[in-house]
Amino acid sequence: MSLPETPLSFIYPILIFLTALSSCSTETCVKVANSDCSCSNSRGVIDLKPLDTGNKPIFTVQDKSGSDTYDYTFNPCSPYTLTSSTGCSQVLGCQNSASIAYPLASVKSMVVQGAVENKTLTFLYDANSNDGHRYMHVLLECTDADTEFLFLGENPQLHYKFKLKSVYACYTSNSLSIGSILLIVLLVLVIVYIVAGVLILTFWKKEEGVKRIPNVTFWTDFPRLVKDGTMFVVGKVRGRSAYNEI
Repeated sequence: MSLPETPLSFIYPILIFLTALSSCSTETCVKVANSDCSCSNSRGVIDLKPLDTGNKPIFTVQDKSGSDTYDYTFNPCSPYTLTSSTGCSQVLGCQNSASIAYPLASVKSMVVQGAVENKTLTFLYDANSNDGHRYMHVLLECTDADTEFLFLGENPQLHYKFKLKSVYACYTSNSLSIGSILLIVLLVLVIVYIVAGVLILTFWKKEEGVKRIPNVTFWTDFPRLVKDGTMFVVGKVRGRSAYNEI
């Protein structure tokens, strides 16, 4: 059984565009200069500033899992001071109990990790305390639901994990992303391929009917080729050749 000639000159550009599109789908969000609560890339900007309350923490969560009960406070952009405790002065994040407080996030300490696309975008803060260096990991989740700030636990030691669910954890942009631009260019190339192919086959090679479709033999056999390829892969996974059954 012979296979139809594949239009590689057309397929290779498609593969290149799909590869480029895949690489753009997890583009790094770069910290905005002089900001502790925003990052940006070609897709837009993620800015937690609308959540900021100025000189007091907007979020407070409690952890009762250990022998002591701790409150964790957080304000994304502007530093605050806890008047009820010493140890947390002009910070963005704090861990405090009835008797002691530890800074978790100092000003200008934020580092961006991960990406929105795979749900790993994290604003990482740190601060020095009297018993060691502490880290505050704020995992951002883009959602249209009400804003939530959750404590996830301490793992490893002195690394405190939180999740912030908010619409402000989503990209805001008035321009097209690189991925969108690539999709538009790809669509244009497909249209040019079809139109130019039909014109050339009609007026130059004098073809008629379905033969005016570019690489019509390949596209006609394409579903069967997909089926054969799928059976071949399944056969390999099962340890036998699927072609023996065809």
